[in-house]
Order: sequence, then C-alpha cells, then structure tokens
Amino acid sequence: MFKKPAACLALLLGITSMAAHAADTFKVDLSVSRQGVIVDQPSIQVAAGRDADLTITPPGAPGDKAIRLMVSVSAAEAGTVGLHMLVFDRVNGEWTLRAEPSVKAKLGSNVQLTIGTKGLARAASPIDLKVTVAAG
Repeated sequence: MFKKPAACLALLLGITSMAAHAADTFKVDLSVSRQGVIVDQPSIQVAAGRDADLTITPPGAPGDKAIRLMVSVSAAEAGTVGLHMLVFDRVNGEWTLRAEPSVKAKLGSNVQLTIGTKGLARAASPIDLKVTVAAG
C-alpha cells in the first residue's frame, strides 16, 4: 500500500532534481570574429557560477593570433542570465586581458559585443563576439 506513494514521491523528487540540474547548466553559442572574418563558432556547456576557459586560434594562423575567452553564466531574474566574460589576446607570447564585459541577457537572445582598441598602447584589431545563452 505504501510502495506506490513512495515510488511516486521518488519519481517526483528525481524529476525535480533533473529540472534543477538543467537550470544549473547553460548552452553558450559563440561567434568570434576579427575584421569581419569569423574566427570560430564554438558551442559550449557552462555550469552556473563556473568558468569555461577556451582558446580560439584562427585556422592557419600562428598562436600569437589566438583569442582566449573565459565565460561564466549565472541565473538572474526569470528568463534572464548574467553573462560575464574575460577576453584575452597574446602580446609577446603572454595572455593580456583586453576586456571584461558583463551583461544581463534574456535566454535565447543574441548579445553582440565589440572589444575595441581604445586605450591600447599597441596595434590590435577589434574582436567581435556574438553570444546566445540557452538553458542547459
């Protein structure tokens, strides 16, 4: 007699746990370009509050043309997320922070960012980012 309610409760708890887990993970689609040329379009899974670290090197280009992104996502108000990024490029073989943008975005919407060159003491091209975040 108690086996069925217990089984239903276990099933309900399992479904609730799965839904909570899905909300803790986000799919981040990126499009990275320089001077109008797409460098890469990676799609990554990011756990809420954790950093995803990826390095993107343009096809056929040397390593000093690479771009490094650290991406973190956190749940905000209903249907929105906080997106925080660190954008690096290489200067004399060392990763150098170019920008640290943070934005709030609706799930599924496109966010477009341009990492410019204002204030840089060296020649560099802008980095254009298009980001879409969806639930896990």
